[in-house]
Amino acid sequence: MAGRTRHAVGPALAAALGLWAALLAGCGGGVTMLRTDDPRLPVEARRWVADAEDGVLVARAMRDRSAGRLEATIERSHELGEEADELAQAGAGDAAEHLRQVAEARVALARDELRLAETEVAMAEARRAQINAQTAVRHDLAVYELEPLERATEAALAETRRQRAHLDQQRADLAQLTSAWWESYARFTAQSGQRNLLWQ
Repeated sequence: MAGRTRHAVGPALAAALGLWAALLAGCGGGVTMLRTDDPRLPVEARRWVADAEDGVLVARAMRDRSAGRLEATIERSHELGEEADELAQAGAGDAAEHLRQVAEARVALARDELRLAETEVAMAEARRAQINAQTAVRHDLAVYELEPLERATEAALAETRRQRAHLDQQRADLAQLTSAWWESYARFTAQSGQRNLLWQ
């Protein structure tokens, strides 16, 4: 997407990326990727390498989609902020505050979804390196230390699971905030009789 801003990774992801880089460096300078049409490889091995490559492409596409969703969510949060200002001016202070909280929580969730997508790219790349190294070693095409590559993939998977659990909690918190917003808005409309503030 043209003009996309790169978003900073969180400290946990930065630490994980540092760990993976260190583990890969310990293998002697990285892994040379095999060609998916390498005639030295049997069909099954080529398919395995191709699947790992496809995993990286899919993860990168999902990351780009998450980045687009974050940008759209930030834009929508500005609109919600304006709607919250209108509610506050109309006397719906509680509803306005809840709406601001919803907007902030949506942006925080979208940011963390992008962080997860970045982690999943790193995991797919670590898995691709591991699979290429294992395939090369198995077919006597190169020599690699496999254990550090396996640890890198395991570390990436563990970080992905941790972030997914965190996102599940964030989604539950957002659902509660959204319910609180609608309840406060319903109370205001019932008391004031003003029912169309957000749709004028």
